[in-house]
Amino acid sequence: MAYIITATGTLTVVTPIAVSPPDHEDKRGNKRLHRLARVVEYRDGNPVNVPVIPASTFRGVMRHAISGLAFTEQLSGGGAPFTVNDYVNTAQGGVVDRKAEGEDKPLDFSAAEEIRRRNPIMGLFGNFSDKMPSRLMMRHAALDRPDDIFEVAAQVRTDPVERDADLRRMFSGAELDAFSKQMEARRQLVRIEERIERIENQVARIKKGDEEADPEEVKTLQAELKKENASQGQLAKGAGGSVNLQQITPRAEAIAPGATLRHGFTLNGVTETEAAIALLAIETWVAGGARLGAMRRSGYGVLDGFYDLVARPAYGVARLSPPLAIGRIFWKSGGNLEIEPAGGTIMATIMVEKARIIGGSMREWELRAG
Repeated sequence: MAYIITATGTLTVVTPIAVSPPDHEDKRGNKRLHRLARVVEYRDGNPVNVPVIPASTFRGVMRHAISGLAFTEQLSGGGAPFTVNDYVNTAQGGVVDRKAEGEDKPLDFSAAEEIRRRNPIMGLFGNFSDKMPSRLMMRHAALDRPDDIFEVAAQVRTDPVERDADLRRMFSGAELDAFSKQMEARRQLVRIEERIERIENQVARIKKGDEEADPEEVKTLQAELKKENASQGQLAKGAGGSVNLQQITPRAEAIAPGATLRHGFTLNGVTETEAAIALLAIETWVAGGARLGAMRRSGYGVLDGFYDLVARPAYGVARLSPPLAIGRIFWKSGGNLEIEPAGGTIMATIMVEKARIIGGSMREWELRAG
């Protein structure tokens, strides 16, 4: 039996959420504030620019959660080591060679169904290499109050001796002096790297015709770049190692704790196995801390939440029937996913299938890239 299962719910921010698109440079190539993604929604008839957690972020954490569980389960059962390509194929849906992007490769339905049967993770999330569409339709999570954001100031990963003065008693004066000089050299390296990056971006824009400059200006920039590169080389010799303990983190927008977001997703035409995998993916993500976005090691990215689930048959006249409530799933930070069935056979069947997957059928999935 195949179903259309729709989840709608609310997410509550426990610790700040920082998720930003990859365009972190302005038109002049300078690094800028890492802003949250935004979409336009009409609220009370007016367009509002609403910060969101992108759908791709949720898809990513869910897919990696269930993939990690499946791979470690097979390894714990004595399976042979996997390759990186094996993991990428399942956890990211494969990779298409750029040379082949323009090739018209038709979808082979029989092959797609076979892949879906052997590797249910790809059956649910899709496979880029084989042009298999995803059966998980994820939505953005939109902030209820668009102003529930704040700016995270730029920070510096400082050296341990500066952070803890008591450590200085462990070292000799000469060692402390040498270490301090290394730290200062690293600070200067960071500044030089930023200047080099700005000059290189400006030269690139001039070459592309995006910025006007006469030949003398170009010569001046090239001479400045040569000088900065030479300084960088000299400083690197005295910086004492490749680990930069003075790394500067960027400024970023973040969603504030206590904020709420509307969210949902649809499982379109899924089998009981694929529905169980989606449930298990969320359960595994929650067990891992229910975190997403940047700065997770600093405690950011924790969410509480719930989803109400409704379902109807995916095919035939029964598809026209009103959806049937099948249950609610919810969690609190630090806890596990809770499942409240609403009665009926659909959720009961999915739960039986989830137990079968955990009980051993996961070890039979074909996770090795063909």
